[in-house]
Order: sequence, then structure tokens, then C-alpha cells
Amino acid sequence: MGELGVQWAAQAASHSRIDRTNILKATLWAMERAVSRLSVRPDLIVVDGNAFIPGISRAIQRAMPRADARVPSVMAASVVAKVLRDRVMEGLHRVFPDYGFASHKGYPTAAHRFVLDILGPSPVHRLSFGGYNKNKITGTGNAIGQKVLFPGE
Repeated sequence: MGELGVQWAAQAASHSRIDRTNILKATLWAMERAVSRLSVRPDLIVVDGNAFIPGISRAIQRAMPRADARVPSVMAASVVAKVLRDRVMEGLHRVFPDYGFASHKGYPTAAHRFVLDILGPSPVHRLSFGGYNKNKITGTGNAIGQKVLFPGE
């Protein structure tokens, strides 16, 4: 994209930030960080959703639900974000292979939920996400070493 003159920046929010603040606030924090790292000042920022990025006053913002299906630049950003996320998940899989991150990419598949029930959360799991908080996960972590086969393995 850089060869085409496209300026972009990416920023991820850590699992601990998401647990501490919530997914929306962590996402908006990451967006603000990414925008602040751009080498050019944008005239317009299209946010995929219904919230505006706090702390951005130097550009017009348009909050647009489903922008990733309607705005080409947001479509491209969505693809870039997914590629970066997949690379992170593949790296996490090398560190925590029993959790199958390379296979499920963090989505709450049946296999992902099964492993969480057996092993408990890894050090990088978001404990506040979708019913998998520390009060609901039953795994003790004592089953590490038991191999769960994920699709494609």
C-alpha cells in the first residue's frame, strides 16, 4: 500500500487493556493511537461503528456502522487489520500451541471453548470476553500437555 502512496498505521490494544476498560474503549484508544502516528493529517476519519474517536479534533469524523462493507478505504483497513491479527495469532500459537490460536484466530469456536474448559485461560486471554470471565472458566490449567486437534492440524 505504501507504494501506492497510501498512509496507514495500526495499533492493537492488549488483552489487559480490554479487560480493564472494555472492548469499545480499548478499540477507540487504539484508533486514536493509530491516527496520531500517521505522517499526514487526515481531513476525514471514517469510523466503522457508531462511536467517535475521543481526542481527535483536527479532522472531521464520520461514525458509520458497517463502513467495512460500504467504504473502500475502510474495507482495505479491515483486510489489513485481519492480516495483522492473524500474524499475531500465529505468533501466539508458537508460544501457546495447546490453545490452537493459529487455527481459530481468536474466534470463539467450539474447539476454542473446549480448550478453555480443559486448560483454563492462557496468560493472553481476555477474561472479560463473551462469558469467558474468570468466574465461568472451569479449566484449571492442569491439563497442559493434552493435545487437542484443531481443524487443519
